[in-house]
Parts: sequence; structure tokens; C-alpha cells
Amino acid sequence: MDARTAAQRLGFPPEACTRFAAMDAARSAETARLPEAAHGQEAADVVESARMVEPSHLAEQVYVEESGHRGGSARMVGTADLAKPADVVNPAHGAGPGQVGEPGQADGVGAGLEGDAVGGVGEAGGGVRLPADAGELLDYCGVAERDRVEMLAARPDAERDPEWWALISALAGSLEREMEAPLPSTGHTAWPVVPESSTAVGMWAWAWALLANVPRLLEVHRRRGVPETVSRATVGALGGVMGSHRQIYGRSGVGLMPLWGPPLRFRGADYEIGRHSFTRTHLGLGDGVAGHLLMVHVPPIGPLDPVVSEQSIAAAARLFPQWYPDEPLFGFVCPSWLLDPQLAEYLPADSNILTFQRRFTILPLLPPSTPYEGDHELMRLALHLDPPQGALTAEDLDRIPQDTTLQRAFVSHLRDGRHFHLRIGLRQLA
Repeated sequence: MDARTAAQRLGFPPEACTRFAAMDAARSAETARLPEAAHGQEAADVVESARMVEPSHLAEQVYVEESGHRGGSARMVGTADLAKPADVVNPAHGAGPGQVGEPGQADGVGAGLEGDAVGGVGEAGGGVRLPADAGELLDYCGVAERDRVEMLAARPDAERDPEWWALISALAGSLEREMEAPLPSTGHTAWPVVPESSTAVGMWAWAWALLANVPRLLEVHRRRGVPETVSRATVGALGGVMGSHRQIYGRSGVGLMPLWGPPLRFRGADYEIGRHSFTRTHLGLGDGVAGHLLMVHVPPIGPLDPVVSEQSIAAAARLFPQWYPDEPLFGFVCPSWLLDPQLAEYLPADSNILTFQRRFTILPLLPPSTPYEGDHELMRLALHLDPPQGALTAEDLDRIPQDTTLQRAFVSHLRDGRHFHLRIGLRQLA
């Protein structure tokens, strides 16, 4: 069964069905290995269409699931924690001070986790080959016991679940094709959200697509010399997304959350090093790639301590040129609500957020897709509340707690008829 037909039968919206069709087309084009130059370009165009998105969508997508990006225990950082310094990072979520991304025994990365059913994505009729050692891999990915049990119970079967099998195969195939490819300057879209009426198999389907690629990803890490502390922290995004999915939607699985970061991590484009995660991306101009950047993300795994943050960025600047010597770094880029200068009206000058802002040159504000785009992001990521579909009403604001500086600032700012914004910061390497 082709992925478009499977998506249609399962009730996905037309745009998701089209995207799955592009994934199938990319796989078919790659398999065909057409010899003619014109046909080769045609195949390349089809492959590119499966992963490209307009640049204007990038900032909108970057943080859509960041609140579920990490946290093996699904602990969400409080706004009060973000506004004050702290001395340590939760060791359960990665390296702490003094051990940020330090090289270790690369040969030990994921030792024993390759499994004998790693395989790859087969042709039509076979599809993805799921790992035989799934339970062990889930432990390695920081998945909590409850989620591990439920996901194993919802293991898909090609004959029993042909539609979900086709979609898992399409997504796993896209990861395999794009292995080690950086985020293009044109952006990247999140994986489609599954219909709310989906079965347990559907709710866990995307997690199986990610898990199928773990052994191959760990082999890439080993070959690149990535230490196991970084590998574990990086794939730990899977456990974090599961915990946040349960917290936000009240259901187990990962399917209702738009997955932006995890697919990048499981194809070798994004790594977690200490306090931050970093996405390999291109500095692009109209006529092609002009350089290489690391996109900085701020997972909600603890206080945004300035010292720990700077250790993380310094480690990335040192390690990525070792892992990817063919990608000389220009610097860092960070699209985030944390970089909105308006926050200076409400936070003390020595707060963690404003200290973080001062490390970047903030670019001019571009017109947002909607006036309340930044409001939604700050509400979701800083206040950990589910935003409404459109503009916030007076009743929406009345329901927001007023216990922290950011909560009070958010409500006051919007009551004055103003909005918060996603801003983009650049930081050039010294």
C-alpha cells in the first residue's frame, strides 16, 4: 500500500496525504537510480520536495514542540526558574557543569544496541524493519517504564496494520535518506499530527519510525567520534516527547504533538550538548549555501544558568568542527521568544533571560504570520499553557495564573493591546 492511500484511509488531511505521497515518490526515485542526467535531476527535485518548506515557516515550526523536546521525567521548567540563576543542570537530562560534551570512549557509543534486525527500509511490501531489541533501545532513549510498556504493546504489524505500516515506512525511509544532512536554509516541517481518533498503534506509530533509526544513528555517532554522553542526551528526546505528550494531551503516545526536533535528532542533524541542543543548518543565499551555522535551542530542562549555557555553546563551537570538519562554522543562530527585547520591561537586568539575550545580535523584527504568533509561543513554552486557536480573549487572560514575573508580565502586556514576538539572534564565532 502506498503512503498517500494509507493516509487517506486513516483520515489525515489533504496536505498530510500530499506530503506522504512526496515521501513515496522520493523513495521510488532513489530506488530507480535513473541514469539520464535529466531524470536524475527530476529525481533530485522530487526528493527535495519531500523535505523543503518556505523560509517563512521556519520560525513558526522551530518551537512548536520544544516544550516536549526533552525531559525523561517530563519535568517542565517553571518561569520562576528561568528568571533566576542556578548552579546545576539536572543530570538526568545530560551533562552538567564540567562535563559538557567532553570526548569519551567513542567506541562505547550505544555498545550492544545495534541489534540483528536493524536493517533499513525495504521496498514496497516489506517496509520498515523494526528492531528486535526495541525494549533495550527504548531504555537507551530515556523512555519511562510506563511508556515503554505501552509502546511495546502497540508494536505495529505489516499485515494487521497495513496503513500505519505504510506511513511508518515512509517516515523511517525519509530519515534514512536524509541521514546526516543538515537542516537546509529553506527550513523543515514537523511530521504530520495523527487524527485524534487514531488507535494506540497510530498514537505510537511515529515513535516506532524514530526508534527504527536509532542503531544507524548510533553508528554515525560512533564514526564521527560523538561521546556516549551526548548520544544518550540526544536520543533522550524520545522519552521527553512521550512524557510531554501525556502531560499536554492526557493520552499516551507521540502522535498528537507536531514532531519537529526529534526527526532532526534521529537523522544526525541535531545534538544535545549540556544545556542546549544544536541543529546543523545552512546559511543560505538565493544562489546556494553560503556557510554553516548551529541553531541554538533552549530545552525546558532546568534553569537557564548563564555559566552552564555558555559552557554548552563553547563546547558546541569546539566539538562540531571535530565531528563535521567539512562544515566550517560561521556562528550560531537562535529563533526564540527568549530574545524578545520587550522582556526587559519586566525582568531585572541580571536575569538569566536578559543575560542570554545579550549574547546575541538580535535581527530586526519581521512581520509575524499572525499578530499573536509570539503570544502563543510564549504562552506554550514559558507559561506551559495550551494557547487558543486565535487571539487571546479577556477570558483567556483571566485564567492565567499570576504567581510569577513572566505570568504577570504576559497578562499585563496583552491587556495593554501589545504582543510578544519570536525574535532571531545571531552570534558569530570569535
